[in-house]
Amino acid sequence: LQVGRLGAYNATIQHGKRSLKKTIYPSNSQLKGELVLKNSKISTKIFAIVTLLLLLLVLVGYSGHLGLANVVDRAGSSDEVQSIVNNLLEARRHEKNLIIRTESVYRDNTLKAIDEVKRQAKESKGHFKSENDKKLLDEVISSVTDYETTFRKLSEVVLAGNAQKSTLEELDKTM
Repeated sequence: LQVGRLGAYNATIQHGKRSLKKTIYPSNSQLKGELVLKNSKISTKIFAIVTLLLLLLVLVGYSGHLGLANVVDRAGSSDEVQSIVNNLLEARRHEKNLIIRTESVYRDNTLKAIDEVKRQAKESKGHFKSENDKKLLDEVISSVTDYETTFRKLSEVVLAGNAQKSTLEELDKTM
């Protein structure tokens, strides 16, 4: 098998004592592609390669930017939820202080923390895209509202000074 001019192949086939010589020519489409690359200037080839590399660089940069934007969005959502949890824990701490010290300051602090939780949950709901996440925040708001109602009853009992153990246990079960 020998390659001649313009990509033609000279093939010799041996069968016993007989040999057959045949020249195989490439198709016109194969010749055009080969001729375009062979006949173009080196500067055109370099320009084409640099353009292709720049295009790939832009695609990689864009995909990196999208990925980083997604990470920033998730981190912001995580911070919002963590802030809600911290305010809930703060409300519970003030609740325990109310039970131990029976001072109205702790009732007021608990109610402020509860209001802050509800405000943050409503505000955060707009930042989430998933309907499931929005439903979970609705459940948080509903649960915190129930907690607030029960806490108000508890604070009345504790601040009135007639905190009987059975009443506190009953309210504790609903909280």
